Amino acid sequence: MQDAERRRAAQEKAEAEAAARRAAEEKAEAEAAARLAARTAAAEAEARLARANLDRREALRNSPAFSIQEFDKSREDFAAATARAQSLKVIIERKRIVAPFKARVGITDLQPGAYLEIGTLIVRLQGIDDDVYIDFALPQENAALLHPGDEVAVTSPALPD
Repeated sequence: MQDAERRRAAQEKAEAEAAARRAAEEKAEAEAAARLAARTAAAEAEARLARANLDRREALRNSPAFSIQEFDKSREDFAAATARAQSLKVIIERKRIVAPFKARVGITDLQPGAYLEIGTLIVRLQGIDDDVYIDFALPQENAALLHPGDEVAVTSPALPD
């Protein structure tokens, strides 16, 4: 009886430690996402400021206070700030995963920050809609067999049962 209790206690301890690790990883991932969002907002603000400075320099073009060197610097500052903001937006977009239909995320065994090869199964999606839109080709001679509201079975090698 004591062995069973010790095994159960060890299992509970391992599960608690795993849960704590997952919570810490999720917190770290959320913090990293927040830092990236903050960097993006700062880059966008820098781009807006650079644009305003460029517009001011442009407005001085016919003035004795105009300097082509300062205008060129403002133009390049604006281009660099815009590029930084766009680069951060691309990083965020590349991390975003969108399901092709309304679904719930199933269980995954991937860890945050894991490197994924092309084609790696990330997670199984469990559809929550009764209706699914399927685009398919149907030979003309079979078209007369289908009517609105008919029930059909759809299979695909990409979606095993």
